[in-house]
Amino acid sequence: MRFYELLSDPDPARAAAATTEMLGMRTIVIANLEAAAANP
Repeated sequence: MRFYELLSDPDPARAAAATTEMLGMRTIVIANLEAAAANP
């Protein structure tokens, strides 16, 4: 599942960026998590 992949990325900065983005969401948007992980 892409959601789990983003939050458990081996790169701690990418995982943290995706987690931070997710915590600010009311509705989880995978595209926004991917964008955050791409630009930690």
